[in-house]
Amino acid sequence: MLIGIIGPEQSGKTTIFNALTGREVSSFDTQMHHAVVDVKDNRITELSKIFNPEKTIFPKIEFI
Repeated sequence: MLIGIIGPEQSGKTTIFNALTGREVSSFDTQMHHAVVDVKDNRITELSKIFNPEKTIFPKIEFI
């Protein structure tokens, strides 16, 4: 899933980006920020324990 955070200046875009991604980027940095975050879900972990697959892949969200 790809999510773009847009809005006017000083509206909290960087604050939301930092909260969702666990990063600490500066709001004074004018370049576009990019992060890919794994979505940890206990249901996937429990299903993985039951079915014992070779590997477990969590969904990813890409924030821009």
